[in-house]
Amino acid sequence: QARLLDAFDPLRTHPGRFALACYLAELVDRLAPEGSGGPDARKLYAVVLGAIRVVAARAPDARLRALLELRVLAALGLRPELRRCVRCGLDIDVAALTAGSGAVPFHVAEGGPLCRRCKAGPEGVVAVHLGTLRALEQGLRLPLDRLDRLALGAQAIAEAQALLSRFLLFHVGLELRSARLDGNELRLDYQVFLAPTEVRTLELPPLAERSDDVLPLTRSFLPAGARLTSDAERSLHNYSWPGNVRELRNVL
Repeated sequence: QARLLDAFDPLRTHPGRFALACYLAELVDRLAPEGSGGPDARKLYAVVLGAIRVVAARAPDARLRALLELRVLAALGLRPELRRCVRCGLDIDVAALTAGSGAVPFHVAEGGPLCRRCKAGPEGVVAVHLGTLRALEQGLRLPLDRLDRLALGAQAIAEAQALLSRFLLFHVGLELRSARLDGNELRLDYQVFLAPTEVRTLELPPLAERSDDVLPLTRSFLPAGARLTSDAERSLHNYSWPGNVRELRNVL
């Protein structure tokens, strides 16, 4: 016998709140390791429950969605690096900015920014201003019920959306059905649930067909400072990964 603690009534009456809650729930369902338990699972549950309470308490917008998306990714162990160069480990500061643009190249596959010395070509890179990275980092530290105190300008919101969208597409491997939200009012496209066969999908080959992505994905899943031996990298690269990105993450 169970007792209902919270019916989350605002989610039932506001399409935008319902849509964002569905999106966060699907994000966890797709990325959480199967059969997980213990302290990590309880922490993830607490973050998701807190995020849904925030959505139920205030009308969502693009700023809130980006901040909650980032918090859920962090709870899943997929937090992007926001302060240090993912290659050399140096702090990203004004001296590390790309000359002339004032922006930092964020490498999607490696999951973090690159300093001027380590920066790669334009492929797989999202340009993000240092202020955006600092604001997102602050959003990870604030309690969930105080996220409304963090102000983000239009440019910072657009950069955060681009960064998280590319990051998720690479690491999830597919487009989440519940991510189809109206950009202006975050209204749910009910065809996602009523007629899923009519929804346009973004095709991304399985991991078995893009072996060059295995090692960048692996490095993004590893704890900071962790390294693989050449034999381990060779084994990971040569394996077929029938369970796609989720299997790779569970193995690590």
